[in-house]
Amino acid sequence: MGKGQHLTASGRRFSSIITKMAPRHLISILLVSMVTVMPISSQQCPVIQGYTPIVTKPGADLTLGLMLSLHKASQDTTGGALCNFNAETGYGSLSMKAAVAATDNWPDSIQLPGLSVGLEIYDMCDTFQLAEFSAVRFANERYNDIFANGMLCANKTLHMGVVGYGFSSWSETLSTLLQPLDIPLIAYTATSDSLSDAQEYPNFFRTVAPDSGAVKALVAIMKSYNWTYSAIVHSDDSYGMSGLKAATESIREAGFCLTEPISVGIGETRDSVYDAIVDQLIQRNITVVILWVVPANLQRLFLAVERIQGAAYDISWLSGDVPLYNDFTSNPGIAKAARGLFALSPFVDVNDTYKSWFAQWYPNTDFNHPPVVNMIYAIHAYMSAFSLAHQEKCGSQQGMCEALANIQGSEFIDFIRQVNFTGIGGRAISFNENDDPANQFYDVMQFKSTGTPNAYSLQKVGEWTTDQGLTLNKDQVEFYGQGDTPVGPPTSVCMEGSCFDPSCQELTDFVIETLFSHHVAGCQSQLKLTRFKQLEAVFYAVHLINKDPNLLPDVRLSLMVNDICYSDTFAANNVGLTLVKNWDFDVGFPTQNNKYHLLGTLHSSSSSRAKGISKDLQVASIPVIDNTASSPALSDKEEFGNFLRTVSSDVKQAEAIVDLLGNLDFKYVQTINSKGAYGDDAIKAVKESAKNAGVCIANSFRVDINSDFAELVRELMAKPEAKTVVVFLFTSHARRLFQELVFMNVSAGQFQFIGSDNWGTRMDYIPGLENPAKGALTVTFKSERVPEFEEYFLDQTPNDTAYNPFFKEYWMQKFECDLPGEQPKYNQNCTGSEMLSSSDVNSLEMEYFINSVYVYAIALSNLINDTCPNGKVCDAVFDIAREEWLERLKAVDFVSQVGLMRRVSFDENGDGPARYSVYQFIEMNSVYRYDQIGSWDDVDGLSNLVDNIIDPMFLSVCTGLCLECNPPTPPDANTTSHQDYFRIPGDLDFPVVMQLSKSGDGVKCGDPKPEESLALESLLYALDKVNADPSVLPGVKLGVTVVDSCGNPAIATRKLVGLLGGFVSLESSGKPFAVLGPANPDVAEEISNIVTAPSKLPMISYSALSPNVNDDPLVLATSAPYTKEVAAIIGILEEFDWKYVGVVHSMTPYGIANSQEFQTAAQVAGICLGAQHYLNDTTDFQEIMNDFSSDDSLNVIVAFVNEEDARSLLYADHFKLSKRFVWVGTDSWDSPNLVSGLESSAKGMLLVTKERPDLPEIQDYFADSDLLDAASARNPYLRDYLQDICPSSSNCQFGNQIQESLQKLSGEISPLVNALYVAAHGANLLHDSKCGFSNDELCESFLDSSPEERADAIRRVTVESGAGGNPFSFDERSGPATYSIKNYQYDGQHGQFLIVGKWQNNDLALQIVAELAAQRGPSGCSCGPIVVAEGGDPVQVYMYVWKWIDYGIWSTVILAVSGLCGVLALLIGILFLSKRHSYVVQSASFSLSMWLLFGIILMYLLNVAFMFEANPAICGIRRFGVSFVYCVVYAALLVKSIRANRFARKQPGVDLNFAGSWSQSLLFLAFLLPEAFLVVEWLVLIPPDAIGGPLDACGTVSLPTCGITNIDLTIFMMYAYLLVLVTFLSSFGALDSSHAHHEGKSILVSSLFSILILITWACVLNLLDPEFGIPAIPIGLTADATIILVFMFMGKVDALTKKKEDMDTGLKRVKDVEMEDNLYGKDDVKKVLAMEVEDTVYENDSGKKYQDVEVEYPVFANAGATLVDEAVDEEADGDVFVEEEHTQF
Repeated sequence: MGKGQHLTASGRRFSSIITKMAPRHLISILLVSMVTVMPISSQQCPVIQGYTPIVTKPGADLTLGLMLSLHKASQDTTGGALCNFNAETGYGSLSMKAAVAATDNWPDSIQLPGLSVGLEIYDMCDTFQLAEFSAVRFANERYNDIFANGMLCANKTLHMGVVGYGFSSWSETLSTLLQPLDIPLIAYTATSDSLSDAQEYPNFFRTVAPDSGAVKALVAIMKSYNWTYSAIVHSDDSYGMSGLKAATESIREAGFCLTEPISVGIGETRDSVYDAIVDQLIQRNITVVILWVVPANLQRLFLAVERIQGAAYDISWLSGDVPLYNDFTSNPGIAKAARGLFALSPFVDVNDTYKSWFAQWYPNTDFNHPPVVNMIYAIHAYMSAFSLAHQEKCGSQQGMCEALANIQGSEFIDFIRQVNFTGIGGRAISFNENDDPANQFYDVMQFKSTGTPNAYSLQKVGEWTTDQGLTLNKDQVEFYGQGDTPVGPPTSVCMEGSCFDPSCQELTDFVIETLFSHHVAGCQSQLKLTRFKQLEAVFYAVHLINKDPNLLPDVRLSLMVNDICYSDTFAANNVGLTLVKNWDFDVGFPTQNNKYHLLGTLHSSSSSRAKGISKDLQVASIPVIDNTASSPALSDKEEFGNFLRTVSSDVKQAEAIVDLLGNLDFKYVQTINSKGAYGDDAIKAVKESAKNAGVCIANSFRVDINSDFAELVRELMAKPEAKTVVVFLFTSHARRLFQELVFMNVSAGQFQFIGSDNWGTRMDYIPGLENPAKGALTVTFKSERVPEFEEYFLDQTPNDTAYNPFFKEYWMQKFECDLPGEQPKYNQNCTGSEMLSSSDVNSLEMEYFINSVYVYAIALSNLINDTCPNGKVCDAVFDIAREEWLERLKAVDFVSQVGLMRRVSFDENGDGPARYSVYQFIEMNSVYRYDQIGSWDDVDGLSNLVDNIIDPMFLSVCTGLCLECNPPTPPDANTTSHQDYFRIPGDLDFPVVMQLSKSGDGVKCGDPKPEESLALESLLYALDKVNADPSVLPGVKLGVTVVDSCGNPAIATRKLVGLLGGFVSLESSGKPFAVLGPANPDVAEEISNIVTAPSKLPMISYSALSPNVNDDPLVLATSAPYTKEVAAIIGILEEFDWKYVGVVHSMTPYGIANSQEFQTAAQVAGICLGAQHYLNDTTDFQEIMNDFSSDDSLNVIVAFVNEEDARSLLYADHFKLSKRFVWVGTDSWDSPNLVSGLESSAKGMLLVTKERPDLPEIQDYFADSDLLDAASARNPYLRDYLQDICPSSSNCQFGNQIQESLQKLSGEISPLVNALYVAAHGANLLHDSKCGFSNDELCESFLDSSPEERADAIRRVTVESGAGGNPFSFDERSGPATYSIKNYQYDGQHGQFLIVGKWQNNDLALQIVAELAAQRGPSGCSCGPIVVAEGGDPVQVYMYVWKWIDYGIWSTVILAVSGLCGVLALLIGILFLSKRHSYVVQSASFSLSMWLLFGIILMYLLNVAFMFEANPAICGIRRFGVSFVYCVVYAALLVKSIRANRFARKQPGVDLNFAGSWSQSLLFLAFLLPEAFLVVEWLVLIPPDAIGGPLDACGTVSLPTCGITNIDLTIFMMYAYLLVLVTFLSSFGALDSSHAHHEGKSILVSSLFSILILITWACVLNLLDPEFGIPAIPIGLTADATIILVFMFMGKVDALTKKKEDMDTGLKRVKDVEMEDNLYGKDDVKKVLAMEVEDTVYENDSGKKYQDVEVEYPVFANAGATLVDEAVDEEADGDVFVEEEHTQF
């Protein structure tokens, strides 16, 4: 039936992909598919293995592939079975029998003398996978026929055609698959209209009428009953849409009304949906309905009629052939609902004539399957074509002749088109211009009574043919109403004055194309809800306009929806360029299909995308109206003349923000913006406005996704006075910023944020991160809610939103359920009860999108009223110039009827009025919201600002010396720019694509590339030479138009479209003959489709051809293809016996293609590939080099990279001093600048570079100063270059520099000049054949020549004297392959590239430099030593080594911090040792302090163990060290805590025992001893070991890890956890007393942080991926050690370095502390307290008595000093026992 409704999901995807591919891609797919079927041998005709079809006549002269479904599909495919061989289809065997009979019996008009025809019958089992397999399998046979030895194999039959497939969608896909080998397909059931496109499907034919014929037959039935008002219900697949298109065209052509179509999903199963369809038909009073749905839809629709009954029975239904496949009789209710249904059968009825014919071979078989006759016609059509071919190729010879045996597929297809014979039954069989049946026929069937009560069947009531039209036996036709007896025909007429259906009016269709970013990069992400609702607002506006009887009464406005995918530049540019290609620009309004007229586009994405889209569309003057892009750059009408926006520029927003800053007296601010047009341009405007207002920018930060936001926050905080931060940030960047603010505990009010329109009033901007943003002010476009739109939006359901292609996706995403017929994404189906709520729609700012549609509508209305006398669309409307249309759009001025209901207009820059609202982000009752606090416009400025919105104490002003507020004025920069095109006009033009500028930002070109002007002038020299040559087109002047590609495919494509599409105004020149260039292979690949497809021109690239365009016959190249470059590299590797290499490539078409080619070639050559990497914008080059370096066997790296990536690789390699690689590269490496400063890394490099021939003529040309002066007069690029190298014209000597540059560029100049020579000679050759040798003019046949003829003429040219005087000719379609092999040699001081060999004609001649082979070790596969275990097989072992591992930035930071802090701890220890008798040290216990410092230093040192590759020793150190160092630290802290507690509880006059140094040390060791015992026991019981090693057979080694789990490590830390916890609890005892308060607090804080770190540590080790284990442990150790060091020692160090002490006495006795009442006044001003020290007698460590002297001490809070009122007793260690309550530990 040709509907494709049973096509599997995978099949649908394959179809959608393959039908969009160019033929060269299809060939690749086809050949790859063949390889999966069987290996191809070029030596003999192969025998195909595996799945074998049924062959009826082995060795027949002609074999046809017959595709049938003999069995049903398997329902259980889990085991891979696709067929159910226990269930036959029935019709398959009938078809097979009929086909076999047809090959033995054919009409008399078909003559096959001595020839036989056989079949290969394939069983498809109703599955697309087997259908595809059968096509590949049969194509493989054909492939062997024609490629085995270049001719037909002796033992082979001709495999020339296929008969099948069942479904139209299968035929579309598989016909395209067979097309590259010119294998025809004749279908007998595929009816889709899309297959009538002979250009798209040149190898497709059919013997069944297409759907368009069926529609014509249905319309004929409608005409016969005067049914002028009807509806259509169609499925939403390709079959349904094709039927809708055909029905719409045919019914309107007949002058009838087809009301608004109703769509139903092919997988829709809900009864409510079908009930709604029937109810809608009844409500619209429609009595005649065309059904173009799949069988399942048809069945459910009639069930709905049965449920509703009543008026539903009054509807008459008309359909194609779908009812033939439904069984209505099994359900009486459905039968009653379907009564009167008209259906069409495109198949020949098996009447008595055919039955007699079948009975000759199968007398007992009933051939009741209608398509079998159409199938017989298909087979006989092949036989007729074979007969015609035999007559022409063999004449009167019997049997197969050589010419027929070697017939090409394209020739055979031409014979099929000539078929014209009378088939069995007397029907004439031939094909029309669309390869459809010339005479189409249908049997008109009606579902009516059989004569038996309540019994109905499909019965023939007439027929329709293209020749005779409709023949209908009306007396046999029956109509049924709500009763059971026939009634008269229904009436279905749309009466004027009573039928107000817009579909029935004569309307002119105008279209607006939407260019919205509905998804992010790749277009595969979730739907962006904001953009989706904006699109709904646009649809709402279109709905309002079409309903308005006054605005555009005879116009139908519609939308074409495009998704440009937010961050995908290629997708955006591709949509813009595709839009230009899809419209015809010959008239004022671009048209499509002579029906639709393009008004312009609506854009909603970033400002960067807006720039690119505007540039792409400006070449055709297509308007772009935007409602979100606010970059000031878009106001430049010179650059973006076609761009308008309903919002204002960020210049106005900047003024509003600066006015707000001024009003709040914020004079010192910081800014943050996202990189790109939006953020950069906006902040630029803010700075300019701020400068005028006296606001100083303290810091200005630009961020992207790779920015370090933690460092950003630290830099913000480094300017504490600049508390106001202006942000223009994308959502992702804002979230990163506020995540860091939350993480760093930045509280609300610390910064005052002022946000742009991108923040606005969005609650999804920083969800869950609101606290630091409390009080933020946002400036956004002023807007009001649109309640009518909200109501409209909430009424939508998936059943009535077919107009919006994203609505079903939105519904599924919103409710997280799957809709029928859609790709499943969730684990549950939608129930149909889902409903939208008011929280799902926010109509703020939607008025801008609604107004943008009204701009187009009002401008069109004004145009109609101004140019058409009766106010209705007239021809004069379409004569408007596109420039005038743009001016009319700019002149629109109206008052909006939604939202603010304010004026809508554009200023001279195309910007809308500036109106902003100011909001404040506040928290109320734990709920965040936005309150409007003011507004701003460009008339009144800031107004209605609420008072007291900012804390009066909040200041953002600079009070010191702020140098940044007076920056120096930068000097003016002199820049030179050229137009996009440079033309030397001529009678015949050659567009030339060159890179004269750097790539820039993707929208604009960058700085000029001055030396490229020499290549351009060389081209012009060659042009002059050709024009002066009398043998080349005498009397015809050749010209060139140079296009600057800037090395950017998007820019090159845009400029070429503008040039070749006639969208740019240049000096008049002749028609283009062929496009030359470019030199950049990536650009060449991208633009080839533009040149060879729409423009229909051959292209002669002077770069290497990519494999992706290698098969395009219209693309030639004067350079050798990639494959030759790769072959040269393989030759080098084989020469040096390098069998193991790494590979790296840039993510460019050149890099990708060459890398793939190299992988294939390496496999063939037996070269093993190690690590392989690709490079893009986010690549960490150091990580890549680390990976390469980690492979000890790898010494050689092959690189297909651009120059920038090449230098980055060498730079990263520069830091790997322990290992150097041999780099094998291509032309991009051949630059002294690239290796400058990196000579040691580049040493030994081998390059395959294009040969740079001498160009004596061109060198002489540039050496002639007079010629050079004349050249610079016409070549502005050369003039700028000469001025650049010689600013002063007097005594300028630049000859040597030019000659050096020419030598460097000769590899580019030579193929460029040759490209012009072959193009000119090819044009001359074609001219002579088309116009004659004596005709000097360009005749019409020459100018109208096809691109294939031009390419063939160019390809056949041989230029006797090409570039450098050398001859040139093509090797197939590319230039000769000659490469120089260069070696970079460096002696430690000087380096140079030397030519050491040559590769030519697949032969490598290499001069082996002595150091070249020896300077690196061999590169071969080595996976570790192989040993033989006793009595066992050889096994591979891993030799553990001490190997340093570079983990990246985090390890560098950890080691740096550890080193610095370790040294600091050591210095503190030395300070304590030198001042061990001081009061501060002794009060803190000298012995315990030293043990604690020792433990801290061990914690830092332990980090080193985690930086080595795991081996048994390292694993032992890690296991012993982690828990042991914690126990050292916390044993010391625990003893300190106990000591502080004892001092706090000491009674005056009572000595403390065991409080001396030895006592504390013994207690410390007692706490440490259990840990030492446990760790040693653990190491003995489970010896440390490392696991890991080689993973494959080619040197790739996994990183070893320690053989202990993270859980075990956590368990064995338990004793350390216990010490930390006890220390934490013990420290509380010292807090209640001021004697030990500060020491206890320090211990408390340290242990608290340790607990948090250890808990985090345990979670990371046991809950996250094991790869986080190594970073977690060193980071935790470093953080904990640093915290303890700071809290326990820094105060004491401060006291020791500032306090004056008597170092001779060591200990002091403090007498009285006199404290004045005003010591701590209200102003918290501390005064110096003098302390008198009374003479005191004490004992030191040796028991000796000393006497103190009096001394004054200043007081240092929290520094370990002690203030006492009474005398103190001392022990041998000098510890102080405090009697009063003024001790500070």
